[in-house]
Amino acid sequence: MMEINRFIKLLSVLMFVLSLCMKLNSVSAAEVRSVERERLSLLKFKHDLVDANGLLSYWGSEEDKIAQFNADGVLSSWGSEEDKKECCKWEGVSCSNGTGHVTSLNLVFHSLKAKLSPSLVDLQHLNYLNLRANDFGGSEIPRFIGSFKNLRYLTLMGSNFSGEVPCELGNLTNLNTLDLSYNNLRIKNFDCLYHLSSLSHLELNGVNLINQTSWLHHMTRFPLLEELHLIGCQLPNPVLSFDIFTNSSLSKLSSLFLPNNYLTSSSTFRWMFNISASLKFIDLTNNQLEGPIPDSFGELFFLEDLVLSYNKLRGGIPSSLHNLHTLEISSNELNGLLPDNTTFSSLSGLYLGNNKLNAFHTQCLGQPLVLRHLDLSNNQLKRLPEGIEKLSNLSSLGMSSNLLEDTITESHLSNFANLEDLDLSWNSDLTFNLSSDWIPPFQLNSLTLSHCHLGPHFPNWIQTQNTLRWLDSSFAGISDAMPNGLWNMSIDQLDLSHNNIRGKIPNLSSKSTGYFNIDLSYNNISGPIPSFLFHSEEIDLSKNMFSGSIFHLCTIPKGSMIYKLDLSDNQLAGELPNCWMNISGLIVLDLANNKFSGKIPLTLGTLDRLKVLHLRGNNFIGELPSTLRNCNGLRTLDVGGNKLTGIEKLPNLNDLDMSSNLLEDTITESYLSNFANLEYLDLSLNSDLTFNLRSDWIPPFQLRLLLLSNCHVGPHFPNWIQTQKTLVFLYISFAGISDAIPNWLWNMSSLSWLDLSHNNITEISRHSLDSAMLDANK
Repeated sequence: MMEINRFIKLLSVLMFVLSLCMKLNSVSAAEVRSVERERLSLLKFKHDLVDANGLLSYWGSEEDKIAQFNADGVLSSWGSEEDKKECCKWEGVSCSNGTGHVTSLNLVFHSLKAKLSPSLVDLQHLNYLNLRANDFGGSEIPRFIGSFKNLRYLTLMGSNFSGEVPCELGNLTNLNTLDLSYNNLRIKNFDCLYHLSSLSHLELNGVNLINQTSWLHHMTRFPLLEELHLIGCQLPNPVLSFDIFTNSSLSKLSSLFLPNNYLTSSSTFRWMFNISASLKFIDLTNNQLEGPIPDSFGELFFLEDLVLSYNKLRGGIPSSLHNLHTLEISSNELNGLLPDNTTFSSLSGLYLGNNKLNAFHTQCLGQPLVLRHLDLSNNQLKRLPEGIEKLSNLSSLGMSSNLLEDTITESHLSNFANLEDLDLSWNSDLTFNLSSDWIPPFQLNSLTLSHCHLGPHFPNWIQTQNTLRWLDSSFAGISDAMPNGLWNMSIDQLDLSHNNIRGKIPNLSSKSTGYFNIDLSYNNISGPIPSFLFHSEEIDLSKNMFSGSIFHLCTIPKGSMIYKLDLSDNQLAGELPNCWMNISGLIVLDLANNKFSGKIPLTLGTLDRLKVLHLRGNNFIGELPSTLRNCNGLRTLDVGGNKLTGIEKLPNLNDLDMSSNLLEDTITESYLSNFANLEYLDLSLNSDLTFNLRSDWIPPFQLRLLLLSNCHVGPHFPNWIQTQKTLVFLYISFAGISDAIPNWLWNMSSLSWLDLSHNNITEISRHSLDSAMLDANK
């Protein structure tokens, strides 16, 4: 009997275990099916995308191209192939370790051109969704996002959504972070977001709230809010009511960002000091605040950083702000000093640029001296602040655009062991008197001394700055040779323009990198241009004495990012290289006033981003290359002062100068009718150029300048000129006109300069046009 009982008990246990396993298997199967739906949902989402980081052209249909984009782009890990079936390993996808459900979708900064597929509704376990910096084509935010009840983090910042923010977002009651910034959105009804009571971080930057006078009242409905960003929302002054202050639930609010709105002092300061006692950071940049800075900021006991720049605040800085760490009041109308009875011993950053300060003292900054950043630029200071050399912890010092009359000596700078950025530019009476063997205690990142008396010798101490990335010593009175050691430094931005620097630049063949920006214009530098300078992005070597050819441009790797190349007013010679396709990003090319010769190369037509082309004052021959028609962005073309014999139709031009050439064409309506955007036209000093235009022809453009001197324009006065209502300059001398001046010419109200000299004009009606030149006529 005992054996039977044992058998029954054992059988019961086995049946229980078997039942439990069946249930677990059932749950597991359900989970597997659920996860499979999520995988298929993501694949459907991918199918609706165009991955802009993929390759840009393929053979085949549009669907094939899109598939290839995705396969080779950032979503290449997403797929149905055997080695890609585990969606939890896809880029941007995270899953729960326990259940395998997709819990996070993070596609930030992937430049995806997309639409949000409704298939995403299957991702019901999502708690994190970040689609920042993609492109959803101006579509509305889909309402189904409100079905993600587990969502805690949602950001759609800068993703090209438009329209109204859907009320369905109010269903996301677990949401902690919501960022809808920098789209084209508006909120019509704040009430539908009332249930987002878990929000701690809200960013609505750029969302249109222009008529929402109750916006502050709505914000108080989010009791856990810690950060609020409403930048550029066109916020009006809120309508204040007693219950805003008595029922305020923003006890946790610590950071408040309200720049670029329409807030005024009378309203803003009233509610701000009552809305939360926990504020640590306040930014009210670029509003309509005026008057003195209120002492009541001192009542915000935890306040550390205050930004009030770009307003109309006057007076001085109240002593109540002595506990701040950072104070920014740039671009206001401050004219008062820091209070001398208060010690601002906690300040690490003080930014007072672009005000009306005529004096500043450092005594009130207190001990120990923790100040690291001091900006007093663009004020009316005539003297360096007394005691400034004691601010030994300074990392950045800006005093540009003042009226400083001091002489900088080693005693001013020798205590700044931590200095990284120094800007004393645009102080034309500021002089430097530093010994040639002085070695500073600091290592700078940036040094800006433009428009100071730095010369005549090049400062040797600059070569001791091994970390220097930005050097601007333009207009500094330097009349010395450039030290060779300068070219071995790690500088990215170099501006030594408008000095009298002489000598040659060494050809450092081992230097494979150039500069982001190099400007050596208006000096006396001679010799050939070393090839390493062409590895820069913006190059200005104009107004020097460089010589030789520029054929080493062809040694630049294809795809090099040169945006601006200005070599004008030098002594460069020879033919132009025919390898311009290597620098296809070029926007500005200026080779004017050199000694270049030969034909203009065809490969200039590969520069499809080119906007400005100056080739004036050389010895180019032949015709303009037809390939320039490919430069659809070209707006300015100046090839005057050469030996060109033919013209070309370039329809997008604003400015065309082909003066002083050997043009032999006949200008007809069919040629000029191409220039719908033309504003400046100079075809003067081409004695074999003839105009044959109908008297009733109406041009498609509105010129401001027209120069046709020394061309065959006559015998009749060009009637089409009367259609140019914006014309300011009109020069048609030596043009073979033997006609009477029409009365409409004197009624052109915009015309300021007129030259009709050396024609055979038969009748002149004397009107008051002071600058008219009519001599040598009949």
